[in-house]
Amino acid sequence: MTHSTRVTISRQHSRPAAVILAALTLWFGGVGGACGEVYKSLDADGRWQFTDRPPPGSVPLPAAQPAAASHAPEVAVVDRDLAARLDPQQTATPIAHCRLAAVKIETWIGSGSGFFVTGDGLILTNRHVVRPPKDWRKQVDQRMEKAGELLAEVQRQLVTHSRRGNPAMYDRIAKWEQEASARYGEARHELDRLNSRLASANSFKIELKDGTKLTAELVGLSERQDLALLRLKGYNTPFIAPLNERGLRDAEKVYVIGSPLGKLDQISSGDYTGDVQGLLATNAKVQPGNSGGPMVTEDGKVVGIVTIKLSANADPEVDSGLGFAIPIKTALEEFSELRKGQ
Repeated sequence: MTHSTRVTISRQHSRPAAVILAALTLWFGGVGGACGEVYKSLDADGRWQFTDRPPPGSVPLPAAQPAAASHAPEVAVVDRDLAARLDPQQTATPIAHCRLAAVKIETWIGSGSGFFVTGDGLILTNRHVVRPPKDWRKQVDQRMEKAGELLAEVQRQLVTHSRRGNPAMYDRIAKWEQEASARYGEARHELDRLNSRLASANSFKIELKDGTKLTAELVGLSERQDLALLRLKGYNTPFIAPLNERGLRDAEKVYVIGSPLGKLDQISSGDYTGDVQGLLATNAKVQPGNSGGPMVTEDGKVVGIVTIKLSANADPEVDSGLGFAIPIKTALEEFSELRKGQ
């Protein structure tokens, strides 16, 4: 039997930006407030009915969710020697040292991972962490289209149904329709603004292992690979050296470090399972938000940059499947800044 598979990109935007969440509450949202839930169902004549009591087969419209909070303010750091501050006794084990060098990267539409690859603040990550993927706008437009269809259906119901049957319910839905129409128009405008910001952003908040937040600048984007290079200027940073002296051994133990699902400084372990079309495969757990983080060996050397997950399960948060990383050698070839001193 042939089983279908799905490639899930472990992207930083595992959750949409706050503005998109707010805009799309009209798709997922109810009438809000303390009014309770509104249910939608088809009657015997095939017409949509709305009620505040759950008839058999009804679909609840949950209450709107609040928009995500804005980014926390950057923490002022006087000490420029981050390597010494994060590991003052220099007693960290190889893997613990790698965790000191890993960072969380925040953007307008979510977060991903990265890591210092030099002592003067150069950070490797994925291109799709700092730039939206090519299909991002298409996916959001599709969601907006569905939101518009639902709004149009509610508007049709308001036209075809009389207020006499259930005045209170009719008024609540009419009020929701007015608010949703306004939000829908605002969402279209904000989406265009957000798309422009994403395409031109050159600075990004990064979060260190101890929670310190700083600003890194974009240095370069690879046109051929899913890679990007940032720099935290003016700091001495812990970094992960590349594995240059040898290649990975079959079934060698590897570790994936990053900030999956927005959780800072997470680590998973597994085996190197082979090379697949130029990517390093591992059965270590990879989830959305791991993108851009390092894959390292037990002796604390980076071998790759996590980029995608391949799974037969449609849910990218499920542990099953294989994670893939771009070889560190490829990154060194892509960015001349990294070849200095190699």
